[in-house]
Amino acid sequence: MASPWIEQYVITLRSMWGAGYSASQIGGQLGLTRNAVIGKAHRLELVKGRARSASPRPRAHKPRKVKSHSSSGHIPEPKPIEPPDMQPCTMLSIEPGMCHYPLGTREGAMFYCGSATGDRDEYCQFHHDLMHEAVKREKRPLTLVHFSRRG
Repeated sequence: MASPWIEQYVITLRSMWGAGYSASQIGGQLGLTRNAVIGKAHRLELVKGRARSASPRPRAHKPRKVKSHSSSGHIPEPKPIEPPDMQPCTMLSIEPGMCHYPLGTREGAMFYCGSATGDRDEYCQFHHDLMHEAVKREKRPLTLVHFSRRG
């Protein structure tokens, strides 16, 4: 597909863009879409009202405010998370009452945790807390357990 951007269109785009016309107005003048005009202006590195300079001005960085977890400013240590005794299984061998948390693929098959879920529907307590409650309750960093090949 040939580009609709002939040299005359590029000249018109540059002049209208520099004069402050909107992408819709330029597109209407050239018979192109607004998105085509925006895309070409981006590729030409045009900035509204002027051409982009070779070295942009550095932006001033504002310092971040650090939120303290208590009035003393002490950040509590994260509680260790005990992973369950996983029984990795495939979708074909997983049964009701087994954790459906995905661990990853090995040899083309997807493996799931397989631990007992207790009274939960699809996930063991560890993976349920990992995905839902623990982040909301304590806002602490969580470490994911990676499934690795034994042997």
